[in-house]
Amino acid sequence: MIKKNNFNYKKLFNKKVLLYCSEFWTKTLEYTFLETNRIKKTNITVYKDINHYEKIDYIIFDAAQSLNEKEPLKYFEKLNEVLEISYQKEAHLIMISSSEIYGEIKKGVKFSEYERNRIDIKNSLRAEVLQFSESLCKAKSEENGMKYTILRISEIICDETPDKNIFNLIKAIKQDGDAFLRTNVPETSYIYISDVLTGLFFVLVYGKDNSVYNICGDEDATDLELYSMIKKYFPNSNIKVQEDFDAKVARRNAIKNTKLKSLGWSPEITISDAFVISCSAYEKKEDVFMFDDAYDGKLQTIQKLLLLHILEIDRVCKKHNIKYFLGGGTLLGAVRHKGFIPWDDDADIMMLREDYDKFLSVVQNEIGSNLFLQTPKTDQLNHCAFTKIRLDNTIFATKFTSKFMKMHNGVFIDILAQDKTSNTKFISKIHVFFTKVFKSIVFHKWERTKIESDNKIVFIIANILRAVLPIKLAEKIQNKTLTLYKKKKKIPMAI
Repeated sequence: MIKKNNFNYKKLFNKKVLLYCSEFWTKTLEYTFLETNRIKKTNITVYKDINHYEKIDYIIFDAAQSLNEKEPLKYFEKLNEVLEISYQKEAHLIMISSSEIYGEIKKGVKFSEYERNRIDIKNSLRAEVLQFSESLCKAKSEENGMKYTILRISEIICDETPDKNIFNLIKAIKQDGDAFLRTNVPETSYIYISDVLTGLFFVLVYGKDNSVYNICGDEDATDLELYSMIKKYFPNSNIKVQEDFDAKVARRNAIKNTKLKSLGWSPEITISDAFVISCSAYEKKEDVFMFDDAYDGKLQTIQKLLLLHILEIDRVCKKHNIKYFLGGGTLLGAVRHKGFIPWDDDADIMMLREDYDKFLSVVQNEIGSNLFLQTPKTDQLNHCAFTKIRLDNTIFATKFTSKFMKMHNGVFIDILAQDKTSNTKFISKIHVFFTKVFKSIVFHKWERTKIESDNKIVFIIANILRAVLPIKLAEKIQNKTLTLYKKKKKIPMAI
């Protein structure tokens, strides 16, 4: 999913998308939209029948992979059909093109969306046809007002990539065949498939109508650089270097992604990481994928430290008759993995408010001198609504807490209280709402960022309170709101 916190998924709510694509793109896009529906509740409807008669918001046409050089006339028939349906249904056409469109490879040149190079038709019929396809799309738009967006994508790295050269490289890396790289191929742009998909989403939400966008990673590489990179990570790969260069085989270019970046998008995966991920996926392993150097190779050590934390907390709770239970990923790991989730780097322990308060009253005198009880009272730079127990002489900062390196940032366990709310459903909703508002005020006051809200009134009032309330007072109101029903009996827990 997209990491941008305020990405406007609402623009995609209830959209109807028709996929007129190759098998690769149909499978990839259908899965992506379904996952977006599951996680972000966007309710995007995907169709694959070109003769579908309902209203369509977007038609995604895979021009690059639909093109068969031996049958260009059939391709143009398909393209004309797509253009006509886009016009009739008033659908926005997303044309997936390729960096091949820029023509003959030229050393040291990176193409922007406004540039093209000379085309050698004998060796670049595809580039000629793709250029004409884009021109036809633009002409239709001028003629009848059809909206379009063209995506020129660089070489895609993934385990099922439609690019034969990349696919052969992955096979050769896993010793499932041979592949050849050439000494005189200029720099080429590459991109991992997940970055292509986030690029598509940024274009759908923030892109301008009737525009062209390059989608590529931030890195380029010659074939020789690619060879050195692959050999570093996969020394036993069956990849060889050849002196000759067949322009027909290597229709590749280096392109610029500046225009797409202006929408707020940025690629996340490097070329080397893309090959590592793709090779793992190619083997179809059922194991959870993790980079060998994740957490500097110390994740298992971190999990062992967390287990020692948990055992120490268990000892204290048993001694003082305090009830606790595991929560979140820690609970899931205990049940599903009989330990930690393989990628988990923290632990969550939950307590009812009465047990939580009792725990805080005794824990300081019980835990070892190498453990630090972190609350807003014991660490003035900390403003979490819950407690952390941190290990001294370690550094384990999250993306957020790394902004406050003077605060204790050791390996930690979260201790969270479960609070009561009203028996009345309506009042309970109000209570939970105000709890979330004041927790958000404290957090964003601490982070020095604005509170985001789809409700304009809430947005304005919450940010005014964030600006005028001292953080200690905001914390006090937050805690009073959380514990409002603390002394009530036989009522449900708030989330």
